[in-house]
Amino acid sequence: MSRVRLGMHVQATDRLERQALEWGAALVGFADLSEVAPPSFRAWPRAVSVAMALDDVALAGVRDGPTAAYHHEYQRVNRRLNELAERISESIRSLGHLAEPFPATIPEGREADEWVKTLSVSFQHKTAAT
Repeated sequence: MSRVRLGMHVQATDRLERQALEWGAALVGFADLSEVAPPSFRAWPRAVSVAMALDDVALAGVRDGPTAAYHHEYQRVNRRLNELAERISESIRSLGHLAEPFPATIPEGREADEWVKTLSVSFQHKTAAT
């Protein structure tokens, strides 16, 4: 996901969606977070949310908990999601808007410390995706 500070024209969002799909996203969505974002994210009232499918073979073995194949696939997809978020952010910035990629999984630094204490982060991707 990339947080978008300023609104963009429909043509720009259409182009951004096409680019993200070409870069490997399975789904792309745009969200207005102005009324649902926590206070620390109010400077970022919009978001671009992307999804990628996990490999069916890696999921097939999951019965009673994660398997090594699932863990490997989870890491692979999260790396790709982070790469996509960075590319999308770069594209938004090239249009003159402010954007910042938000990691797909547990981040480093302050967010990682928060996760260790609470098993949650200050902003859930699900909020932008729904």
